[in-house]
Amino acid sequence: MRIENENSNSLQGKYPTHEHGFIVNLNTKIVNYFWKFIDILSCKMEKIAKMYEKTISREYEKEYPFHS
Repeated sequence: MRIENENSNSLQGKYPTHEHGFIVNLNTKIVNYFWKFIDILSCKMEKIAKMYEKTISREYEKEYPFHS
């Protein structure tokens, strides 16, 4: 009998370890390609660049609150 911890990842238990790793890697690649695409768009379109800068600066402040 397998007992799930409340704090465990929701994918654990649904997939074997190797499949879980594949899903995490795939998700990471998709997110990285998305941000690369947004970065390219922001270089070509000023409106996208402003939205991108606003979003990134807010996320940076959350991650590094002592740098603001």
